[in-house]
Amino acid sequence: MKILYVTDVEGNWDYFLRFIQTVQTSPHTLNALTFTDASHTRLVLQRGYQFVFGGDVGDKGVGIKSGPHWLPETTRQPLGIIPYLSKLARNGQDVPTTSTYSSSSINYTALDAVNTKKKAISDENVLDSFLESVQEGGDLRAYLKHCVLGAVLGSTLLVHGGIIMTANDGRVRSCLGRVPPADSTVSYAAWVAELDALHDEEDHVVEKMDIRQWIDELNGWYAAQILEWERYPTWNATHTFRGGENLQHYVNTGAAYSVVSGRHLERSGMPKQMPQAMTTLLWSQQLHRMLVGHTPHGNAPTIVKHRVLQDGSSSPTRDFQVIMCDTSYSDMDAPDMRGQCASMVVVTHHPHGTSTDGHDGDKKEDDVTVWIEGFIHHELTNVHESYGFNTSEDPFVGRALRTGQWVKTLLAHDRYLVCVVKDSRAYTYSVKSRDEVCEAAVLV
Repeated sequence: MKILYVTDVEGNWDYFLRFIQTVQTSPHTLNALTFTDASHTRLVLQRGYQFVFGGDVGDKGVGIKSGPHWLPETTRQPLGIIPYLSKLARNGQDVPTTSTYSSSSINYTALDAVNTKKKAISDENVLDSFLESVQEGGDLRAYLKHCVLGAVLGSTLLVHGGIIMTANDGRVRSCLGRVPPADSTVSYAAWVAELDALHDEEDHVVEKMDIRQWIDELNGWYAAQILEWERYPTWNATHTFRGGENLQHYVNTGAAYSVVSGRHLERSGMPKQMPQAMTTLLWSQQLHRMLVGHTPHGNAPTIVKHRVLQDGSSSPTRDFQVIMCDTSYSDMDAPDMRGQCASMVVVTHHPHGTSTDGHDGDKKEDDVTVWIEGFIHHELTNVHESYGFNTSEDPFVGRALRTGQWVKTLLAHDRYLVCVVKDSRAYTYSVKSRDEVCEAAVLV
């Protein structure tokens, strides 16, 4: 099984086309996902792949209406390309091998109209377009109904944002085991306050919970909230209830205990390590990595390696990897804030390794390759090149240096792109040789 992953396209159609181009040309995914026609209306996914779109289909990009039109050719199976993750592996179903969208049904965006039709689009036109998309039969409505909030594919956990959030008091809020109230008459804020008040519960939750069961319960909660929204889409007469209200709170920026709004970052914007108890729990349940998006982090995916203690030993022997893949602000000087950068992640679960459901192979060695590939364009460091590497083979990528920099990407000729982040979005990059990185590395 291979997981082909991209996230946070955010309405940027050109970026998605660059991702497809990377998939088509890489020897690790050669033509795994391809368009079959020049008009880009039909995608074909090779068998043996799970295509996971990690979320944020539309945001600041001018192609915001395009993403929800990636609909399956058959309506008998769940969507293979969805905003959070694939239901297919969880349900033991085959992935549809083709996916289509109808280009004729996609309304022009405001920018498209100005540039190509030379006519103005009113605010009312925009509002009507979005309202139509969430009505019965609308594209965004169908898109939401095929979403899930999390998935476990083999030894890989996938959520949109993450499983931790740092509270204002500096305490790490763990999302593990947290499922909000299914009935939106029960206050989301009260639920958060109750969890915050349980200072001693964290260790208990970490020790006792089953992560796969929690993911199933979380996805069940999401489905119930969508159903509640469909039944009661507007406020009641007293403005005290509307369907899906708790889900709206859950996906807000900064929402507590939310895998959608989780952030694996320090307040500065530098990568944040999870508490040891969390990585120990994840590893003990045969989960060895997590793919996330949501929070932009530079011009290439950022790996955060966590040393894991095993078998009661005091010496760390393995690394749990958090791979943050949102690169939507890869070039702040470019008109679309992405520029030429593009990336893909492919996770290969080899046949003799962990089983695809994560249970039957519990006693087997995890035989997985994580390959990250893409293109970086950065003027100040004079880096304009393709890159590709196995995240486990290099000892430095995904770790901090004594200089305060983070080793972000392995480049050609034993060079590394390192970065430091201040004030959340001020990135400073530099290129270092292997000898320089080795001298400044903090390896434990």
